[in-house]
Amino acid sequence: MKILIVELLVLFLEYLNFVFMPCIQVNVKIPPHLHKKLAVHAAKAEAFKSEVIVNALNHYRFTEDVPNPCY
Repeated sequence: MKILIVELLVLFLEYLNFVFMPCIQVNVKIPPHLHKKLAVHAAKAEAFKSEVIVNALNHYRFTEDVPNPCY
């Protein structure tokens, strides 16, 4: 019973960390032709440009493959 309570507490704390995890803003300079491609892709995907970039980073495994709490 104690192990179950501890496991539930750990899961709850991990959930809180996920929900309240701050999102870090990164500013980058990209060439105009890449910005245009990004904007077109985001419009087709009906997504924010930031979402497209985060998904691309997840695809290349630069970050953990977890849902983005910023959106």
